[in-house]
Amino acid sequence: MSVVGSVSHPRIAVGIAALAAGSLIATPSVAPPSDVVASAVELTASPFDPYVDLITNTFTNLGVIGAHWLEDPLPTVVQLATNWFDYAQRTLEAFGATAQSFVDGLINLPDQLDTLFSAISSSEITAALGQAIIIVISAFPVLGLVDRLVAIPIDIVGNIVNAAMATLHAVQVPVGLAALSSLQAVVAELETLAHNFVDDLSAGDITGALFGLIGAPADLLNAYLNSEAPGLAGLLAPFEDVNQTGFVDALVNYLPRAVAESIGASYAPLEGSLADLGDFDLGDLGEPSALVPGF
Repeated sequence: MSVVGSVSHPRIAVGIAALAAGSLIATPSVAPPSDVVASAVELTASPFDPYVDLITNTFTNLGVIGAHWLEDPLPTVVQLATNWFDYAQRTLEAFGATAQSFVDGLINLPDQLDTLFSAISSSEITAALGQAIIIVISAFPVLGLVDRLVAIPIDIVGNIVNAAMATLHAVQVPVGLAALSSLQAVVAELETLAHNFVDDLSAGDITGALFGLIGAPADLLNAYLNSEAPGLAGLLAPFEDVNQTGFVDALVNYLPRAVAESIGASYAPLEGSLADLGDFDLGDLGEPSALVPGF
């Protein structure tokens, strides 16, 4: 191959590049029509985008719900165990206090008997009767033991009532409300899709209408599961407050924490706060008849 032939190709390439550059400089740029730009933008969209959104939103919300659960996996069980350990401790303390009272009574018995006999010898019947009662109570401290032990089932009954009230309230709001809001989200999304479909057909946008039909099932399911519109929380929407939460987060995380708080837990569930239902404490009731107004 000759040296001239080997050099001719680069020269030809340089010439073509120069001509192309000159044409670009000499020719003024012309903006493409707006409808062409719009068509190009539409081509970048996909009828399967709603399905991608559905999968993404679902896994995101499941992750948030799982994180809420991991913060306190079994709040009701933990609080029940805490309460029962407390009941056991109170029972042991009651028997210990009773035994100590019995020993103290025996130690003080000689002095108390002297006081009793002195009252009898002085014909002080009232003082003697009072001293006799003191001796019996000191030597046999059964009444104090009974009082301490009876307080435990009273507290248990009070916790059962509190837990029932918290459960009833949570089943109504937010659990029941969340179940209804997810259905309302589907209805709202269906109306939006129908409106968009009619608008696309009226504008002659057959492609847009077809895309809407293809993505409609995913849009409806996404609204049912993941809607976060105000008052239209989907089934998996994360908890925000008692009026804006998904059914799953409310049932799995809010309800157990609400019950745990009603029986002694000191924290509020999730980021919201419990409605103040009041505490039902049987220990504060003087007579059994006072139980009726409490209900």
